[in-house]
Amino acid sequence: MFPETARLSQFLGRLIHCGNSSGGIVVRAVLGLWLTVLVAWSEVPAADWPQWRGPARDGVADASGVPAQWPARLVRAWSRKVGEGHSSPVVLSERVYQMSRDGGREVVRGLDLSTGRELWKSEYKAPYKVEPVARDHGPGPKSTPVVVGTRLVTFGISGILSCWDTRSGRAVWSHEFGEQHRLTAPLYGHSASPIVVDGRVIVHVGGHDDGALTAFDLASGKVAWRWAEDGPAYASPVIVRLGGRPHLVTQSQKFHLGIDPATGTVLWRESFTTQFDQNSVTPLVAGGRVILGGYNQPTVSLELTGRG
Repeated sequence: MFPETARLSQFLGRLIHCGNSSGGIVVRAVLGLWLTVLVAWSEVPAADWPQWRGPARDGVADASGVPAQWPARLVRAWSRKVGEGHSSPVVLSERVYQMSRDGGREVVRGLDLSTGRELWKSEYKAPYKVEPVARDHGPGPKSTPVVVGTRLVTFGISGILSCWDTRSGRAVWSHEFGEQHRLTAPLYGHSASPIVVDGRVIVHVGGHDDGALTAFDLASGKVAWRWAEDGPAYASPVIVRLGGRPHLVTQSQKFHLGIDPATGTVLWRESFTTQFDQNSVTPLVAGGRVILGGYNQPTVSLELTGRG
């Protein structure tokens, strides 16, 4: 028996199939969970994958002793049509949460991890016009939710930030930034995946030259702080601890940034621009360094010294 194999298969096997519609790439709606033929489902403890790129936002699954050779084939456990979009599913405590689009509405679902049974479904109006330059990208959503305890946070392509009760699908709070920044909205839509740090939801809202990296109280949705010196990028933030101090590492429209997640204070910044303002790469933190890159730009390695 290989429980590590089964856990990794859960992550690797969550598939969203792509199709072509009207000349543009559209993510088609099949969420599939696969199991290896070597392990019975009832014997496998499910591992959590609660946010963009996993528990530490680094794409690493919690597994050890993975066998050198993978099974020849996987067996489909279940599949469910969920709509279109680029948002990844997240998993916590035997539940899968998925965000997608159905026409002019964005849809959020809670599913049973073992069976795929729909536990609840919530939706809201989210009309979105795809800019000509982004016609091959589809109408989203692009951001991946984050789930912490009984709260699920989603961020729609038009700038609707929402918090949901994971037990019922009830909306706890919501902010809509699309209309507020209608004339400066990102050309490719909002795609950054929110992060939760010490009870605060942090995400960059707004549009080109007109936005703010903002922290919201997870329980109430109230704004805790705003950094409004640059517009949003498409990249998602990560957390790194240096000398016992957390740094929120992210990209804005024109900078690589290190932010104090408690106060919004800028700890460090490096100028970084790309063609069409496409700062969209999630930072990678390894060995005391931050690795960043961008469209038609060299990869950059920044050493974190702790001196600010």
